[in-house]
Amino acid sequence: PQPRFHRFDPMKGRRERSSKRQIVLVRHGESEAQISAARGLSREDESLLDCPLSQKGLEQARTMWPANFSRPELVVTSPLKRAIQTSLLAFPTSLDTRFVAHPGIKECGGHDGWQIPENTQRPLAQIKEDSDLLAFEHFPRIDLSLVGDPNEDGVRKPGFDRDRECQQLTRFLKWLSAREERLIVVVCHHNVILELLGAQLGRIKNCQPLLCSFIGHGEQLRLVLSSDVDPLWLLPGRDTPVEERSSAEEFCSKRSGRGVPVADAVLAS
Repeated sequence: PQPRFHRFDPMKGRRERSSKRQIVLVRHGESEAQISAARGLSREDESLLDCPLSQKGLEQARTMWPANFSRPELVVTSPLKRAIQTSLLAFPTSLDTRFVAHPGIKECGGHDGWQIPENTQRPLAQIKEDSDLLAFEHFPRIDLSLVGDPNEDGVRKPGFDRDRECQQLTRFLKWLSAREERLIVVVCHHNVILELLGAQLGRIKNCQPLLCSFIGHGEQLRLVLSSDVDPLWLLPGRDTPVEERSSAEEFCSKRSGRGVPVADAVLAS
């Protein structure tokens, strides 16, 4: 019998824009804040303000996207440092990939009603002058035009207002759905992914891709985990040699963490 999986076809996707676009959500690599307890720090410690990736997180980001997978046409990143680092490490410089920072996918949540330092965005000038980010030759290629200075008075905003966050994510989804690119990777955060997917998952692991697609339209537009996609959807659009197919299937199986086809779950759970 014929398999029910549908291989990703960029030309067909161009004709059927809404149903064939592929969106991959990824949580950033492990951050310094995630290991703060082991370092004797509270998550409220000001040294964790917009903190970077940990050493483990740097390695997670470097190995997140196998070399034999297709390059995304667009990488959308949160303006927080750990997400930008993940984007730059996962996708080394390529003129075929666009990079855009979007404030709508900055992490939400905090403590006692206030943002914790790791989720507090720095002024745009500080982001542009960050020496860790400037070490990447393709950092200047990230479009930061959508990123403003939300905390010009230096006071952190309330941590989580569900209505405000939902409105922010709705605007982001509308912006994302209007993009022309066929394969888009969104590098963001734990709570953002849960909100975007309507809590279809539990704990979101670092640097494990989640393949999604759009359903609905207008105010009902949302993302859902894809369940009818070839596990090899990320491979370049050509006849794939047997050895590459085995490699890709093994990768997807390991990422899923389950004994079921990736198409019945996600690239990672």
